[in-house]
Formats: sequence, C-alpha cells, structure tokens
Amino acid sequence: MKALYFLPFLFTLFLFNCGQSSEKQSGQSEAEAQLQEGGEAAADAISQAEKAIKDVQGGHADVTPVPFRKLKELLPEELQGLPRTSHSGESTGAMGMKFSMAEARYAKDDKKIAVKLVDAGGIGIAAMSMAAWSNMELDREDDRGYERTSNWGSYKAYERCRTGENYCDFKLFSKEGIIVELEGTNISMDDLKEAASDLKINSIPGMRE
Repeated sequence: MKALYFLPFLFTLFLFNCGQSSEKQSGQSEAEAQLQEGGEAAADAISQAEKAIKDVQGGHADVTPVPFRKLKELLPEELQGLPRTSHSGESTGAMGMKFSMAEARYAKDDKKIAVKLVDAGGIGIAAMSMAAWSNMELDREDDRGYERTSNWGSYKAYERCRTGENYCDFKLFSKEGIIVELEGTNISMDDLKEAASDLKINSIPGMRE
C-alpha cells in the first residue's frame, strides 16, 4: 500500500535527522539541540504520513468495513454440494486504514473449494493493489489452460484454469473495495461462478455500519 511503503522512508529520515549533529543554540547543550531536531523531524514525518494515508484512502476515510463475523455469515455450511471444513475471519487496521476478511474451505472426496471475502473499503484506492489484475486486460491460452479478465456484473473478474492440475480460480473486485477469491480443485469454472453467485456478495456494501 502506498502509505505503508512511504512510512519506512519517513522513519528512516527521522532516524537520520535524529543522528545528525547540530549547531548549539544559545543556552542549549548538544543533546538538547539534537532532541529538538529529532522532535521536529518526527512531527514532519507524522504530517507527511497522515497526508499519504489520506491520499490512499481518497473518499473512503470514513468507511467502516463489514465486521468479519458478518462476512463469515455469507459463507454457507455447504457450497456446490461440498461441506464446509474450516471457517475463519479477522479485521485488521493500521493508521486509520481498515479491512476485514472471512475465509472458508469446502471439501468432499477429491473436490475442494477455498473462498475468501475481503471488505477493503476502508483502504480506498490502495485496495486495488490487493487485486492488481483489476487494472489489466488479459486473454491468454496455451496447452496448460487459460487466464483472462472480464466483467462479471458490476465486478471486474479474473479467471484462470490449469487443465493438467485440475485447478481453477475465479477472482472478483468492485470499486467499492470488495474482493472475492474462489479456488477450486477438480471444480469447473462454471461451478466456481455458480458458487460466487450463491454467496450474495452484492449485499456486502449494505452491511457496513
């Protein structure tokens, strides 16, 4: 994320400034002068970091992502005839940027589906870095399978299948900061898309507090 990449630079700059010797001001010891310089550098670093975060968030600074427990409710006990074998979630935030995530795995015999739901609305435009493919136009096919981007309703979509591995994944991204990822083993792309339809992901923005 832009802000998170920017902050280490600011922190390094802060340490550099703190370590530089400075001319003594009237009545100040060298240590006091360095302490004052360090404080000024820290204040400047914080100011720049806050600006970077606001740039990253855009108009999403006040967006509170759906709590992960509510996202978990969208992951049913059974999907495409496969029982749920694991169920987890978390909410994460740093410096005012927030997102939440819920995951589930489904399996029966040799068929498996892994699902991830992410509400990255509190991150703003940086959410696009979590789905870098959303800015791409891609259509590729070879003997091993294919991958392509397309539109799926109001979502940007990415789909990929590896025939020799019996593996497919289907990913979705909306400008509202919703990311959906489904991975299937011995599951067709059509079945993954049907599973995505069953998840009621269009309801996520309306679930925000």
